[in-house]
Amino acid sequence: MKVYRIAKTKFISDLTGAGAKQYGGRWNEVDSAMLYTSANVSLCILECLVHIIKSPYKESYSLLTLEISDKSKGKKISSKSLKKDWMHDEFYTKTIGEYFLKDNELLFMEVPSCIVPHEKNILINPLHIKKTTCKILKAEEFIFDKRFFN
Repeated sequence: MKVYRIAKTKFISDLTGAGAKQYGGRWNEVDSAMLYTSANVSLCILECLVHIIKSPYKESYSLLTLEISDKSKGKKISSKSLKKDWMHDEFYTKTIGEYFLKDNELLFMEVPSCIVPHEKNILINPLHIKKTTCKILKAEEFIFDKRFFN
């Protein structure tokens, strides 16, 4: 399975989940490492844009393509299996994500995007023993279309 991540170029090859550990995220608490990726590039762009406060042109960004081995085990969570207002309850989603990390049984968890619930984000546990089954296929410069910021 191919997954994608956009990050500042200086951090693009860091698969430790350090950013999510430092700042927390929708599915993890501060001090819990998690690597956020998306099932497709367009969703990856949207997920990144919601976190960019200022123009991204002051820093360089890159797009990372990762491959997760088909032999790796993961969990799929659909929007239907979550409570009705899950998008507005970060305590709820963080609880699910924290359980996934602490259980440490699976390498990844596929979850609906809060931005586009019909699409999927893939959350990777960077502390899982099988993390080596995530291979970097390509890292390339990514430039956001300026129309996003006009």
